[in-house]
Amino acid sequence: MKSSIKNNYLVNGKLLPCPNSPNCVSSESFPEKSTVAPLVFTSSASEAWQTLQDILLEMGGHVEEVDDSFLHATFRSRVFRFVDDVSARLDPEKTLFKSVPPPGSVILILE
Repeated sequence: MKSSIKNNYLVNGKLLPCPNSPNCVSSESFPEKSTVAPLVFTSSASEAWQTLQDILLEMGGHVEEVDDSFLHATFRSRVFRFVDDVSARLDPEKTLFKSVPPPGSVILILE
């Protein structure tokens, strides 16, 4: 039986904190320097969850595992083929997420 990826990304139902690394961001962890706002939705939770999946796929991500409250996706950089992990947890009013690029890579946050 295949083990769930989910077990590697959640602890007590919450996303694992970012490692002590400047290239990780999370909407559910500290230190504050790595904290970003969660994705708040105005539609139903199920619609927002599906929209997130659609957006990740449109951006070139590969959804590795998904259920009704957890998602894990990966993105592979075009030049060096590094893998960026993205995990998300659905909350009743928002989606919390964490992105961990490989060491040495740079995160660009567009607002």
